[in-house]
Amino acid sequence: MRSIILIILGVVSLLWLSTFGDNEIRSKMEFYSSTAGTFVALGVLMLPLMLAIKFMFSRGENIEPRSVKAQVTVGIVMIASQLVIIAFIPNIIDLYTDIGGKISNAVISNKV
Repeated sequence: MRSIILIILGVVSLLWLSTFGDNEIRSKMEFYSSTAGTFVALGVLMLPLMLAIKFMFSRGENIEPRSVKAQVTVGIVMIASQLVIIAFIPNIIDLYTDIGGKISNAVISNKV
């Protein structure tokens, strides 16, 4: 059921986009795709932080707090992984912008 709703929403949004002029379609798709890329990049950037928080507060059967060495190790791994992700954030945003450009070209070429 969810897939059918997503397909219908996609078709409706493409029909809505086809009512605009060519330059409006390009500007809207560039804005939406770069915004989506930014949100995805920020979500990916927050993933190591969330995993670190989950590790620090998951105690399982242990009631003892995590050792200082474990906390420092988790902090270093989190920061290192975030630095790697930061290096790839422009690529993620460019990927979404390219996808938006392809969608806008497809809508423009298939406009009635």
